Amino acid sequence: MGPEENILTHMKIGVVFVLLGCFLIACGGDGSILHEGRFAPGGTPTVVSVSPDDGATHISIDTPIAIVFSTAMDPATVTVQAKDGACSGSVQFSRDGFVSCAGGAMNTSDNTTFTITPAATLCNCNSYRVRVTVEAAAAEGTALAAPYTQADGFATADEPRWTEYPGNPIIAGGRTDGVDRAYYPSVLKVGDTYHLWYGDGLTTRHAASAYANFSDISFPAPLISGLDAGYQPYHPNVLYDAAGWNIGDSFYPGPFLMYYTDSNAWTNPPRVAHSADGISWRDISACSGVSGYDTTGDLTVYGFSVLHEGSNTWKGYGDNNHGHIQFYTSADGLNWTGQAADILNFNGQYTEISASIMKIDTTYILFYSSGATNNNLGIYVATSTDGANFTPYSGNPIFSVNDGQAWRANRSYTSSVVKETGSLYLLYFSGRSAGGNYSIGYAQKCDAPY
Repeated sequence: MGPEENILTHMKIGVVFVLLGCFLIACGGDGSILHEGRFAPGGTPTVVSVSPDDGATHISIDTPIAIVFSTAMDPATVTVQAKDGACSGSVQFSRDGFVSCAGGAMNTSDNTTFTITPAATLCNCNSYRVRVTVEAAAAEGTALAAPYTQADGFATADEPRWTEYPGNPIIAGGRTDGVDRAYYPSVLKVGDTYHLWYGDGLTTRHAASAYANFSDISFPAPLISGLDAGYQPYHPNVLYDAAGWNIGDSFYPGPFLMYYTDSNAWTNPPRVAHSADGISWRDISACSGVSGYDTTGDLTVYGFSVLHEGSNTWKGYGDNNHGHIQFYTSADGLNWTGQAADILNFNGQYTEISASIMKIDTTYILFYSSGATNNNLGIYVATSTDGANFTPYSGNPIFSVNDGQAWRANRSYTSSVVKETGSLYLLYFSGRSAGGNYSIGYAQKCDAPY
């Protein structure tokens, strides 16, 4: 081999090593050219990171969500739904395993990092997961090779004590009967819809909302219809069962069932009605055995809160408006038997009104209104293992007129509790201001409602 051939051979070998070095050092596994740790245009995009991190806890409920991609994306393909509901968009975040998703607004300044501002503050004590679908594509049109989903998601901050919503009252009522008063709430959450029935001083009104704070409703809410015309029914207690209700000897389609009392003539017994939509009701009958049970001789029933435990087991808690919560049982939801005339008379310390019963696992939880000098000065809680013998919560009252809230500085009372997703509970309650306006607000707490 001559000198010229030897030089040429070495030059060829050098070129080969240079080209090989390019592929070994500067090329991605799919053949795209890497640049500063990211895919250059033309590579298959991936999700580099999501914030809050997978497994993060105690995340503030107003925290935005950020997704970082490995390359510049086509922003038209990186989308989030505007409102809570069925999951859509290429970027989704959910607290129920993507049965439904929360809404928000998407923003980006470089087409690589995309930030979601949720449409509403996240729910406390819930776990959210973020998912990115293959609809998200790079600027050149190459889609994600596979969907990305956080394994565990992130957990929002806990509320170890009842915390009042800072925007209270959510329904800022007035002082005029039948026009603008708002009190005695009964609240249910059915699917993604919150239902609120409340009294206006003469009758009951109904509001339905996608939001726990009912920010999308008009006030006053629409009047309901179909209850007994001789009653002033503004103390509603509403139950839900999609399968309908066996009341007395008959079956009535659901899903809503209401117990209501005559606030004009308290000696009239509670009545029961059913409804398909919560607005148009059909009265079933008056209840028997309720108004006549009280060892003090007082036959009044101002409110009636009912718990249906399934089959033939019903428990009812009547408020006689004179400091006694009366306890009843029933096998058919219509005919009742008195069991105790004053289940919350804790050594005669306070008087109590406005009972609201719920059951979590094996514990009965009774919310009621009370106070040292009047029965509407605060919201109290008592628990029971049998629904008949109650022990007051050591942290009572959970709210009172002395909390420094002007909207309820005269009265803080009449409550209704809703179990949310995760371990979150919502407490809706009434207040009256020093000026006499009746309004409704709410609070939230994690883990247990007491």
